[in-house]
Amino acid sequence: MSGEILEEFASIFYPKSHAVIGTSAQVRKFGGRFLRALLSFGYVGKLYAMNPRESQVLGLETYHRVGDIPGTVDSASIAVPAQAVPGIVEECLTKGIKALAHFLGYHERRDAVLSQGSKRGLTADCTGRVDGFDKERGDIL
Repeated sequence: MSGEILEEFASIFYPKSHAVIGTSAQVRKFGGRFLRALLSFGYVGKLYAMNPRESQVLGLETYHRVGDIPGTVDSASIAVPAQAVPGIVEECLTKGIKALAHFLGYHERRDAVLSQGSKRGLTADCTGRVDGFDKERGDIL
């Protein structure tokens, strides 16, 4: 495989920054459990938490909208109610986030949202992939 192709997939397999959208300090909620797992495993990349009702979650500053997150975000996990997913996916694609994983049921509009324009995204109904053995690579999806 050429280096160019591998670079395209770097945000999926080697993200240097990751946003957990819909995070919560409550570990009974999926976004809270996932963020806590990333912190517990020692993810070395830059982590961003997004929750419009909190100013801080698990010691991280929270952002109210995807567009408020500073800098580049390689990947994002989406843990919000299904009706909010289309808008969040559009915000992520506008921000340039290429790797998206969503955790709640959402199939109906996924392909339509992702096929709009020249933006590219990857989605999967999964809980992501956490590699607790290679913290330098920071594999989370």
